[in-house]
Amino acid sequence: MVKKELASILKDKRAWMFILLIIIIPLVDLSMVYKKDHVKLRRSHEKEIIESERVLKEICEEDGSHYASDWIMHPAKASYLTGSSESHLTQMLLIWLMPIFILNIFSDRYISEHKHGITNAILMRTSKRRYVLNKLFIAFSFSFIVFFIGLFINFCCAQIIFHGGYNFNGLEVWADEGRWFSLMYTHPNIIYMVYILFTSIIAGICGVICQAIAFLCKNYTMTYIISFFLWEGLVMHKGTIINIVQPFTEYGIHSMREPAIILAVLFMFFSVVSYIYMVKRDEI
Repeated sequence: MVKKELASILKDKRAWMFILLIIIIPLVDLSMVYKKDHVKLRRSHEKEIIESERVLKEICEEDGSHYASDWIMHPAKASYLTGSSESHLTQMLLIWLMPIFILNIFSDRYISEHKHGITNAILMRTSKRRYVLNKLFIAFSFSFIVFFIGLFINFCCAQIIFHGGYNFNGLEVWADEGRWFSLMYTHPNIIYMVYILFTSIIAGICGVICQAIAFLCKNYTMTYIISFFLWEGLVMHKGTIINIVQPFTEYGIHSMREPAIILAVLFMFFSVVSYIYMVKRDEI
């Protein structure tokens, strides 16, 4: 059943459109960062900039101040999740509107199956328990994989375009504020990969929540409205989920605790409630 579900997703033009958007939007963001950081201009004056930095660093060391580099960004800092582009608009598109992307890729498919009576045909070959668990599993795993691929492609491109960059816009001063900050600026590429993993897990959780809401509502309008506003609440809450997905900020690992707990509770609540609701009913 899982293979058939995956095959049906990959044959769906609407699903492919949103999958491609998840890949393209971070690349558009990277092009915006490239222009904003004047990479081409700075590379053409590399020797002058490096020499100027050497002199200014010596001066700053003498008076005890910190010198912020004028060289191009570190590849990890230029990557999508840091929100380095102008106005953060492209970052908001994927993170803030994550349920819209995920519902269009897979999580709203149950509504169509239910309306057209396809679920009854499927249940002649499998149990309700297996049907529901498979839907939730695919909602998590496919959302995780698609977002991971999109973010990883962006990160790989940043490694090429910003090769040799080491500028963190002065944020490296936070390296002395704790072990997490120290790791972030000592091993930025590794830590950025950790944030890609965090974001992909969040996308998987979002997929499960959206799938569960589709199970409970069985209606496109209500499913999209509830999923969207629930997610916006998580984004705009004081303990925002942005703290889990955005590296190289002044917020430490402690700021991830509250949104992580809220997400875990919502994940368990919607998974359990939708499972019980679907399996215990006579028809789904």
